[in-house]
Amino acid sequence: MHPLSTRPAARWDYVSPNFVRTMPDEAFPHMIIGDVEGCRWPWLRRDVPHNWYSDRRNAHVGFVSRDEAAILFNTALDFSGRRGLEIGCWMGWSAAHLLLGNVKLDIIDPIFANAVHLKSIASSLRWIMDHGAPRSKAVLHAGFSPAKLREIRAAQPAKWAFAFIDGDHEGTAPLRDAEECEKHLDENALVLFHDLASPAVARGLDFFRDRGWHTRLYSTMQIMGVAWRGSAVPVEHQPDPRVAWTIPAHLSRHDVSNASFTPDEAEFERFYKLVKPYTMVGRERLRSLHAHALAVCREDIAGDFVECGTCRGGSAALLAAVVKRHSRTPRTVYACDTFEGLPEPGAADTHRGIPAADWGFPAGSLPAPMESGVLQIARTLGVADVIVPVKGLFRDTLPRLAPTLPAIALLHADGDWYESTMDILRNLYGRVVPGGFVQIDDYGYWEGCRQAVTDFQQFTGVRFELTRIDETGYWFRHPGSPAPR
Repeated sequence: MHPLSTRPAARWDYVSPNFVRTMPDEAFPHMIIGDVEGCRWPWLRRDVPHNWYSDRRNAHVGFVSRDEAAILFNTALDFSGRRGLEIGCWMGWSAAHLLLGNVKLDIIDPIFANAVHLKSIASSLRWIMDHGAPRSKAVLHAGFSPAKLREIRAAQPAKWAFAFIDGDHEGTAPLRDAEECEKHLDENALVLFHDLASPAVARGLDFFRDRGWHTRLYSTMQIMGVAWRGSAVPVEHQPDPRVAWTIPAHLSRHDVSNASFTPDEAEFERFYKLVKPYTMVGRERLRSLHAHALAVCREDIAGDFVECGTCRGGSAALLAAVVKRHSRTPRTVYACDTFEGLPEPGAADTHRGIPAADWGFPAGSLPAPMESGVLQIARTLGVADVIVPVKGLFRDTLPRLAPTLPAIALLHADGDWYESTMDILRNLYGRVVPGGFVQIDDYGYWEGCRQAVTDFQQFTGVRFELTRIDETGYWFRHPGSPAPR
């Protein structure tokens, strides 16, 4: 859950189950559930029962629905810290959800020339940045696209990583917005459209498809769509199963997102969106940690969780979130790190025979102060009471920590170097209970880490049945059946 997600949703406020939810309603005191019969726009899909929101001061113009807003927010989370563009803001509801992803957003709309509207919009967006998006930035540009878009680019040469096109919906305006926008997007970019129920708007998405971009539709109240290229990846969306969705003929050239998620997959996707900016652990390794943590909680395996190599804390927070939500008994997640950067690599610490320092990882690299890292993401996920940071070098902290841990149910070894990995295994492997899980993050990448695992097995006579996760991570389960609680 996002911090701004405590309000109960109305019955027809559907949101795809894999999405992180946020409800910044407090920033929009004039927002109401609108009367669809009061809107005369011919392309409003009145047959879709989802709530149609509007501003009581201008009740004939609608906002994006909850599900559509969640698409914006969850997409923005993937572009955290990067520059984005919004064409068409209205009263700021869509912009708020983009900003909550902590992006740097240029917003174009002629409405900003109206002093009354500008004051209201600026107040809403300021509230958002003060309460839920401290690292975001919004620049409001009064004017019409595409002319204003060209003007901004002339003054700011950097290209945009993503765009949301929701401007003038009539005639050739959406197509002209699309044509101009494409010129100013990064090679790894993504573009979202709203109101594709309108054939005029759909021509903008058609343009991107004809230019070789990938395209997809989202079955939402007004139909959203996405175009992307390069390494950009669109969010997956599961339509509301209570609605008999139809796609108009003018959109037949595009695929439709129709993802199906188990509850566990949906939970992982929500957590992943939030922890991604706080970790260098890859998606599949995080998914593996999530699955192992769930197994520990559901099988009620005795023991705490220990992570060695926490850095900014994303993976530790993921483990703690599973504990908080699923564990039958109290558990602690110990997050061990120097929080001041990597220790000095040794001679064995190479990748493809090249020393770690030559790969850009000398001593002191990847510093991660606790306050802006593990403690911050712990507060975001509401798990600060589950995580205990353990600060210092493993050779100093683990000998003191190990005797206080009668049982470890999950050990995440992300120590990178030979000596760090040996310190983890020497001090903590003996505390892992039968049936417990051990995941080693760098076994497939750093040769020193792999050698430490091999040497430990030779020294102790134990044998690990290693299972590959991806090109870097491996895991194994401690042999034997878990002891009953």
